[in-house]
Amino acid sequence: MKKSFILSAVIAISALLLSSGQAFAQDTETKSVKYTPDLKMIEKVVNKDRARYDSLTDRFLKMDSTTVFTPEEVAIIYYGYAFTSHYAPYGNYDNIRELIQKEELEKAKAEALEAQKNDPVSLELLYDLFIIADQTKDKELFQSVTMRMQTILFHISKSGKGTEDSPMYVIRVTDEYIFLSFVGVGQILGQSVVNTPSGQCDKMDFNLEDDTENTYTFYFNVELPLSHMNKLFD
Repeated sequence: MKKSFILSAVIAISALLLSSGQAFAQDTETKSVKYTPDLKMIEKVVNKDRARYDSLTDRFLKMDSTTVFTPEEVAIIYYGYAFTSHYAPYGNYDNIRELIQKEELEKAKAEALEAQKNDPVSLELLYDLFIIADQTKDKELFQSVTMRMQTILFHISKSGKGTEDSPMYVIRVTDEYIFLSFVGVGQILGQSVVNTPSGQCDKMDFNLEDDTENTYTFYFNVELPLSHMNKLFD
């Protein structure tokens, strides 16, 4: 994969994030921020300091242009969800999408907002709400949903380089597809689970909307959803 595309993907999502007026709080002393998730630390926060996790999640759901999170806080919000009892990485919200297709938008909005209470970081739900807000001209919801989507997408883009030895981390396979849709992917050419030095990863081969001749590859670490699935069969 061309390094220029990895960089352009991060730049594209960074531009979306900054355009919404939202930015991460930066470490002004070291000027270096660790985005690769410390899953052991995050699991400990969820299990031992649940008040902190719940407070961060509540702030995230109420996010507006004045809300600022550190990278560690976003990691706790997003990856921490995988350590809660509500985590269902292979669930879907087809019922909401069907309501959108039927143009029953107010009902779809109500169901999506209710679902968010137990699934606050679902990019699928956020994308559905993005469509609903756009079609119903709900500016307040549109701004909130856009900022939340961009915050998660930006953090995923910075969690790794997308390479075999530095994959990006996701908590759902569907998050990979939504991520790829935001960086100009034309067509998914192949998907496979592979073992890498960094753990089990989804290897996603694709081309770009403006470059259909070349094949690019991103690696996404999927140990969290795979571990959850394995536990169900233990």
